[in-house]
Amino acid sequence: MGVHVVKRVLAAFGVASVLVLGGGVPASADSEDDAQTVFCLGKGRADLRGAADSLGVPAPTEIAKWPTTAPADFARVCAALYGAEKAPSPGWFSQALPFVTGLFGALLAYVATAWRDRITRGRKQGEDLRAALTEFTTAGSAYLSPANFGGRSDTAVVAARAKLVSQLALVRSEHRGWRRVATLLDELRDGSLGEPLTARTGQGDAARSRDAQLREKLDELRDEVLLVATALARPARQHPEMSPRSR
Repeated sequence: MGVHVVKRVLAAFGVASVLVLGGGVPASADSEDDAQTVFCLGKGRADLRGAADSLGVPAPTEIAKWPTTAPADFARVCAALYGAEKAPSPGWFSQALPFVTGLFGALLAYVATAWRDRITRGRKQGEDLRAALTEFTTAGSAYLSPANFGGRSDTAVVAARAKLVSQLALVRSEHRGWRRVATLLDELRDGSLGEPLTARTGQGDAARSRDAQLREKLDELRDEVLLVATALARPARQHPEMSPRSR
């Protein structure tokens, strides 16, 4: 499901979080003092005397000269007024929340899309595998039919077997732990359903007995491959039937 991509997204999330949560540059003390002075002698000037009265600090007649005539008193009153009027700055969590929410939503969307694609792909693989199985078992059964005992052409069987092997090999490449698939491939490549299926050996009753055994092998193969196709369509489940212990 794109594990490497998920790791990259999480790494980016961590780096960006550090930048958001800890990357701010604090304002200098001088700039803060300047901001207070500008506010108190400008927008907050009308409230400066009231603030001084509340604190019990005498305010001079000429407010404009207060920062120079009594800097300590002015600084105290101005800081109190500025702090009372200034809107509280948002904390780090409030600043980071929109970013974290957006990134988390994007990650969820990615995971959901990847999972949906995996299910769709598994179902498509299962359908293709069933189609190849049907083609092979149909061709094999017709080839081994007693009614076809006299003159047989293995062209359809060989072509259908190659298609089934190709589908199983694709499944094997994506599910390395499914030993059942490896066993099926061995049977189709080197086992009795490989070249021996279309080899013309024996005559009479011996040949008919051999064909009957091969038809049973085809039935067994059908059941095994259908199990694989069903497992492909259910990626959310564990599939112990694909492990060697279920063999």
